[in-house]
Amino acid sequence: MPGLGRKFRSDVRDALVRLRHWPLAAQVERGEIRRLLLSRFPYKLLYAIEADRIYIVAVAHTHRAPEYWVGRNQS
Repeated sequence: MPGLGRKFRSDVRDALVRLRHWPLAAQVERGEIRRLLLSRFPYKLLYAIEADRIYIVAVAHTHRAPEYWVGRNQS
């Protein structure tokens, strides 16, 4: 994997670690969906918390089509 891809993957993994430790710390994006910004890239993890599980709804660019994920089935 080229250097930039590795850095992106590392940034996503770091965000997932933060998410596991502090799932309620991120801001609410819409309804029950929260957003966690990546540290080094203009992307965000959109996720929902249900009982003892966290569901990633999307990994979305912060400036392109901001609500493209809204119609996704969350089941």
